[in-house]
Amino acid sequence: MKTCRCSLPSPGGIALTKHALELCRFPSGAKLADIGCGAGESVRYVNECTEFTMTGIDKDPAIAEAVTGDCCLCGDAAALPFAACTFDGIFFKCSFSKLSEPESALREAFRVLKVKGRLVVADFYALESEANFSGLMGRVERQEKISARFSAAGFTPLLFEDYTHGLREFWGQLIFDYGTEVLDELLGGCGKITAARCGYGLFIAERPWRK
Repeated sequence: MKTCRCSLPSPGGIALTKHALELCRFPSGAKLADIGCGAGESVRYVNECTEFTMTGIDKDPAIAEAVTGDCCLCGDAAALPFAACTFDGIFFKCSFSKLSEPESALREAFRVLKVKGRLVVADFYALESEANFSGLMGRVERQEKISARFSAAGFTPLLFEDYTHGLREFWGQLIFDYGTEVLDELLGGCGKITAARCGYGLFIAERPWRK
């Protein structure tokens, strides 16, 4: 069975989005963007339940069209269709690890963020050896390497929180919804996840006054 990325749940779900918003303490009326927004769960929550506005961006036209309303655009993380200093916050939920050009995407995130804007990444990371999955999961790198990517792009890392405990629930939900075969499709081979000892974490970084 072919699994569409836009239909998959994300570890932590809306609860993790809410927690990230609380940690970031965005100003009233803040403008946010969710890069690789998938089904748009965070976009809908922010626009319907908070005082902020969020724009979803996904490079897959079918996924962008599937998000209801006019709050999602088709676009590339490495060439965002926004002016400099547009957003107070940029989110990557389960999408940073799948970027083919992470350095370019981080440069773009830095460009479109306002000074003191926050970069929020919630994604898989490797507790042991790093791995590249051929399925939907993408790159799984160690926490230190991910944070180093942020620093190299000019960001100041502020916080890391581990949410690996929620992965069992996440895998269980996938099996319940789609069956065990989805794991091979998602991971491109289940053996790698054992070697990598895959974890899940929340990273928050800040755009400083100057790079």
